[in-house]
Amino acid sequence: MNQKTVVLIVGAGAVENAWLPIYKSFQNVFESSIDDADSANFQFTRLVYLLRFYSAAKFAETTKDALENAKRKITELKHEIVKQLNLAQQSQELKVRSHFETLLMNFIFKEEIKFAVISTNWDTVVNEAINKFAKKIEHGKTINTFHLHGSIEKPNSLYLPSEITCENYRSVEEDNEHGVNQAILLSILKKANQIILYGISLDPLDAELNQTIFASLKNEDLQEIVVINPECKKVSSRVKLLLQETNRNIKISCYNPLKYDIH
Repeated sequence: MNQKTVVLIVGAGAVENAWLPIYKSFQNVFESSIDDADSANFQFTRLVYLLRFYSAAKFAETTKDALENAKRKITELKHEIVKQLNLAQQSQELKVRSHFETLLMNFIFKEEIKFAVISTNWDTVVNEAINKFAKKIEHGKTINTFHLHGSIEKPNSLYLPSEITCENYRSVEEDNEHGVNQAILLSILKKANQIILYGISLDPLDAELNQTIFASLKNEDLQEIVVINPECKKVSSRVKLLLQETNRNIKISCYNPLKYDIH
C-alpha cells in the first residue's frame, strides 16, 4: 500500500490560553498591561527593531551599550516566558483544543499515512497531547515534534515574532542554528503530499515561515493544503496568494473547528 505523507504544522491557535503566559511575562519584566495577541506582537516587534537598530553597522560603536542592555532585557523576557509557560502547562491552564484528538484520528493516525509534526509554539503542550494519544492507539509509540521557533527546553532558542534567520545582533552560531531549522522544515515539506495548517495564521510578522511554505509548493507530490482555523477563510486566502506565483493546481480545504466537524 502506498503511504501518503502528511505534515502537520501547529501554531498558537491549537492551544487554549496560549497567550496568557506571554501577557504575564510582559507584565513581570516590563510592567506592561497586555491582554491581546496583537499588543504582545506589537511589543515583540518593537524590541526586535531596537536590536536591529542598535546592531546596524553604522551605529555599532555609539550604540554598543544600548545593544547590550537590550539583549539583557530580551534574555530576561525569554527566561520569564519559559517560566510562565512551564507554570501554565503544569497547572493545565495550557491545553490542546477539545477537537484535537478528532483531528489526529481523522487526518493523522491512519495506516496509510506517515506524518511529521512541526510546532511554531514554544510550549510542549501539543507534543505531550500527541504522545498521550499515540500511547492509546499505537502501543506506546513516541512521536517527535520539531520546534521551528525554539522551545521551553532551551530559553535562549526562542525565536521572537518578526525575527529572521540572519540577524546582526546574533552570533554566527545562533544564525546557523536557526538557518538549519528552516532548512529542516523545507526538507520535510518537500516530501509532503498534504500539509495541514492547524492554528497557524500565516501572519505577516512571520514572513520567513510564509516564504518557506511558498518554496515547498514546487514539490510536485504536494496535492492538498488543509487549513484548520476559526479564521480559515483569511488563512486560505493567504495560501492562495502564495499559489498565485506557481503553476500548481493544489487543492485548498478549509475548516472552521468552531462551526463544523473536522472530517
